[in-house]
Amino acid sequence: MAELLVGLFLLACAVLGLVSAHLYLRRSQTMTDARAQATQLAENTMADIVADSFSQNHLQSRTPVTEFPGFAYAVDERLEQAGLKRVAVAIYFPESGQERQLSLTTFVYDLR
Repeated sequence: MAELLVGLFLLACAVLGLVSAHLYLRRSQTMTDARAQATQLAENTMADIVADSFSQNHLQSRTPVTEFPGFAYAVDERLEQAGLKRVAVAIYFPESGQERQLSLTTFVYDLR
């Protein structure tokens, strides 16, 4: 009888460990997906800006992203010198109940 109880106890511990590992992996996958979406959104936004005319103003205050609920983006542009501007794209996204920020910055040169 004691052996049966010890066996059941060990089985219960193993099952609890597996459930805990599954929950951890699921949460990690959700965080990875959010970061991947934020990265893709930042890269696409930056590509659109770089493809436009240098003289175009892309300054954008924090704006929600309709395709991804909870996500928002902002664009900051600063003229560093004649023909050279610094462009920064910030993506705000939820992760583990907190808001995170991912930033992508580049310099754009006017080739005219």
